[in-house]
Amino acid sequence: MLLGQYTEAWLESDKIRARGNPDPNRFWRGESLAGKRVMLRCLHGFGDTVQYLRWLPQMRALAAEMTVQAAPEMLSLLRCFADADRVMTWAAPGEPEPAWDVQVECAELPYLFRATPATLPAPARIVFPDAALHPIRLRMGQHTKPRVGIVWHGSDFDAARSIPFEQLQTTLLGRHDVELWSLQPPGSNSLWEDLCRARGLAPRTFYTRDAHGHPGNGTLADVAAFTSELDLVITIDTLAAHVAGSLGIDTWLMLKHDADWRWMLDRTDTPWYPGMKLLRQTTPGDWDGVLRCVCDHLRHWNEEQCA
Repeated sequence: MLLGQYTEAWLESDKIRARGNPDPNRFWRGESLAGKRVMLRCLHGFGDTVQYLRWLPQMRALAAEMTVQAAPEMLSLLRCFADADRVMTWAAPGEPEPAWDVQVECAELPYLFRATPATLPAPARIVFPDAALHPIRLRMGQHTKPRVGIVWHGSDFDAARSIPFEQLQTTLLGRHDVELWSLQPPGSNSLWEDLCRARGLAPRTFYTRDAHGHPGNGTLADVAAFTSELDLVITIDTLAAHVAGSLGIDTWLMLKHDADWRWMLDRTDTPWYPGMKLLRQTTPGDWDGVLRCVCDHLRHWNEEQCA
């Protein structure tokens, strides 16, 4: 998969399935889904869910009924997917699930449809009602510079993909030619807020704080709608990359040296998201090199925006 040899990977998967080992969870075993009631379970990360649900239209055309099941936090965003049918979260103990004939994990969809880099469908369509966008536009106000969203810290599941704030502060955050907005969740956003206050600025962040200093609430759908109002998103490998890529926003993805298979090797672009630029560490841990590239690209990008 890292080499982009998806067809060869599916042949390997076929051999594994041919062993015939029983699956007590009754996940997909290669059978046709035509006319079946399908339970599509999203058990991987939130970004993975957004990435793989690009196959929703094909799934709906194939199955008689389709239910998408994901973590509770994902429901608000899934309801914005233009091609979603029925969405739900995990059933509570003793609560029955909708009837289904076969269940599929969303990460199996590339294999199920025998995807190759040349045949990947377009990203999932995410649509927001004007009622959701209006208050966001009011809060962001007028602007004279391009708006750039940034994400530098992800979950602790893979700490190597996160960038220390201090490195970001001495490079990208010193720029004044763009309007920078943080897309970080409240738990990892305090340093950004402190920096803004030290510069005499109101913290430009989605998660504003109330009069008591508590971070405001916001669903993933709200964050995605906020993202849709930006001109560029610069992010590490996390949900923000998949949301911005699906929205068709210019997206620059900062990758650690041993990046995930989906970004393949030695590429600066990706067939998963046509408008995405990949900026890679040349050696493990070299975020300074990545941030220098970001700043160089940003200078040229900003000149084009203001031309």
